[in-house]
Amino acid sequence: MATKYDGKDLTFTVDGVQFNADGTSVVMDNEDGDAGTQTFAELANGTPVNWFFQITALLDLAGTSFHTMLWDNAGTEVAFVFDPMGAGVTPTVNKPKYTGNCKIPRKPPVGGQAGETWTYDFRIDIVGEPTKVTA
Repeated sequence: MATKYDGKDLTFTVDGVQFNADGTSVVMDNEDGDAGTQTFAELANGTPVNWFFQITALLDLAGTSFHTMLWDNAGTEVAFVFDPMGAGVTPTVNKPKYTGNCKIPRKPPVGGQAGETWTYDFRIDIVGEPTKVTA
């Protein structure tokens, strides 16, 4: 039987700032990278892949918020820990977490619809391939 996840224990930390209180959605995904002109060796290794996080968050402008961390680190590379099981769970082959570095591409947006809770969507590119931690 498949294990179901609802994200209630998920922790996502970028540059030491935990995303849990601000985040409503975080997905680690990948897409085909730009192959450009490939050598025979590169072609044998398959299509290049770009990894990234697609994030939806509440717009919190406080000095300790995730939004502020993104704003202050725009254009820089920072460490991340993506732990779907939660910070208190020891990683195993059945309960992995993912680590690596990501690059904050630009400052996040500010604003929203009148009378509604402001949120923003943001993409953070992962540098290289994330590491799957199982022990």
